[in-house]
Amino acid sequence: MMPADEIHNLVKKYVNKKHVVLVKRGNDAIKQSLKLAYSLGKRKLLLCDQGGWMSYPDFGEKIGFEIIILKTEDGVLTLQELHKHLSSECALLINSLAGYAAPQHMGLIEKLCQSKKAFLISDATGSIGTVHAHLGDVIFAAFGNDKPLKINFGKAGFVCFDKDSFLDHFQPYPFSEKELTEIKTALEKLPERLKFLQQKRIQILKDFAAMGKKVLFPTAYGINVIVPFDSEQEKKEIISYCENKKLEYTLCPREIRVLRNAVSIEVKRL
Repeated sequence: MMPADEIHNLVKKYVNKKHVVLVKRGNDAIKQSLKLAYSLGKRKLLLCDQGGWMSYPDFGEKIGFEIIILKTEDGVLTLQELHKHLSSECALLINSLAGYAAPQHMGLIEKLCQSKKAFLISDATGSIGTVHAHLGDVIFAAFGNDKPLKINFGKAGFVCFDKDSFLDHFQPYPFSEKELTEIKTALEKLPERLKFLQQKRIQILKDFAAMGKKVLFPTAYGINVIVPFDSEQEKKEIISYCENKKLEYTLCPREIRVLRNAVSIEVKRL
């Protein structure tokens, strides 16, 4: 079996969709998915106010969508907020693992989108390998050296869907045999890598519990650990912990994580 065929079979196992297209990078997956939605008559693009990716609104505007920003609870979308804005002229582009820290209610979101005849595009870059990655009209994910799907060359991504008619809207990228082999290896190693990331995350959660500090979404599935702070002293303590443990972090408020004072410990980069 050719590496490309093996890759397709591995991806299908993770996302349960009929078709798989390998694209050059995650941003190509986003652009092509949005162009497909626009070609289907969708004119409003619904995006979460935090926990997504920085290129979502830029690409949507360039294609011609009216952008509607949905309020969330630290990146997690409520059905009440979605219901207020959803209609048959909408496409919802959502990160199914908000900020790499908390899962969306994808089953309920998909049912609501179907009932309103809206188009659901799911970014499964963070949730790939879990049940949260299975739902959407189109599902995509990116590879990278700081992603769950870890590769060491440039970028790569894939798009998945069931409808045959969608095939013409996606441009496969001609990866070399060496690149395909690395992509295949990343997919094969995903369960092992997710187990490693979860072990690291659980230890961090235990450490902060022992320190008496609260984290966001402590009981939900996630990869990153987001720790809010109320003072400069608290921020310094969290950063000191990260530096002592050699953990990369990013400071919030930040739209691709959470819009509050917090330190996002980037477990996904390990």
